[in-house]
Amino acid sequence: MGLRDRLKQVLRRTLGPVAPSSVAAPPAPAPPARPTPGDMPPRERAQPGAAPPTPATSAPQAPSTPATASSPAVAPPPATEAPRAAAPPTPVAQGENDTPDTSEKDAANQQDKIERARTRARKGVLKHIQSRGGALPMADAHDHSERRYFIAHRGFSDMMEWWLTEGYIRYEEGVVTVTEEGAAYATAP
Repeated sequence: MGLRDRLKQVLRRTLGPVAPSSVAAPPAPAPPARPTPGDMPPRERAQPGAAPPTPATSAPQAPSTPATASSPAVAPPPATEAPRAAAPPTPVAQGENDTPDTSEKDAANQQDKIERARTRARKGVLKHIQSRGGALPMADAHDHSERRYFIAHRGFSDMMEWWLTEGYIRYEEGVVTVTEEGAAYATAP
């Protein structure tokens, strides 16, 4: 059964059988009365800022009066409550003995995280070069750095400069060679 057939079935169940156009359709029954928060159990009551509750299918229906041609049965629009404004956060004054602001802690944690990722990438690429015989073309080292650690272009250049200043690699004619210091750094915990 296709999606279209399922939608048709749902519409038929919802709207009822379709009457021929020459015969006037009977008026639709009035929609069920919307339950008020006092009528609902506490767990179903609307929380501030939550969507309004949907009426239950087994809720008692309000008695409907037959509609005439001059006065069609129209349900009044549902009453809506104005959303309550949340109180603005109160600023916390920092004294001399208070802990630092959370944004300062977050910034410090972020910097620590970045430095750990750089160290992991530096050691990882050196280990990769070592596993390939201790020497690798720079393009291959760059490719590994980009694919494995997402460090490429400027970041890779900075990493190469750092290795060279620390004496962990030698760079000659497009080939990166790991030195003994670089091997010790790569295997250090």
